[in-house]
Amino acid sequence: FGLNRDKLEEAPKGALVTVSGILEQRTSAKDEPFVEVKTRVLRLHARPKGYDPSEGKEALAAWLKRPGNNVTSEAARRRGTWTHSQIEAWIRGEPTQKSFAFGAYWRNVRPWLEQHFVEALAIEKAVWPPRGFAGTLDCLGYCTWGEHPDALAIMDWKTSQRQRSGALLDDYFAQLGAYRMAAAYTYGITATRGVLVIARPHAGGPDVHELSPQQLDAAEAAFLRRLDAYYAMPDDTVAP
Repeated sequence: FGLNRDKLEEAPKGALVTVSGILEQRTSAKDEPFVEVKTRVLRLHARPKGYDPSEGKEALAAWLKRPGNNVTSEAARRRGTWTHSQIEAWIRGEPTQKSFAFGAYWRNVRPWLEQHFVEALAIEKAVWPPRGFAGTLDCLGYCTWGEHPDALAIMDWKTSQRQRSGALLDDYFAQLGAYRMAAAYTYGITATRGVLVIARPHAGGPDVHELSPQQLDAAEAAFLRRLDAYYAMPDDTVAP
């Protein structure tokens, strides 16, 4: 598995941002034509109280910056980033760390990795399809978990104190669909299943979900509908 050098030359400067538990806001769709996967796009369906989607993209960014409106708390972002770093280090064969605050999540997911993880073709790779979004996929590779253990998987690592379901789980699936499509464009290789691994702060093992090719197709379509809805919003100007 190698980088597509032609596609690297096409990478939008300054638009390749991490999605590892960090919510980042864009200032203007005109100045920044690529939006990050895990920001406003995945939240458009929520219709949050106090925000009118007709107000435009910058108004949404301003709404998200208000106290109490962040989708993910700072503690959850730090927890996710730390756990991602341990998983990445383990995959690379590097030493892992201990954490009093977040160590339970790593202890929860490590046995699953030891039992099921096989090989990584790409870890924390930037992707930027021409549909107008960019991000960083967690892992493209193989694991033995699920109904199709020999199929190439797009894998995503999450952390959560509680079992996830409903709209938030749909967000995670949409993200996998977006990354599958983006990796196919950027690197010329297409995953045929998705594996979502959610580390929990207990000893019972992570919550794991497998998406079939058909489910990934549906997840990709759901993400693109949200992306189109975002770009259909009017541009606007919000005073600082």
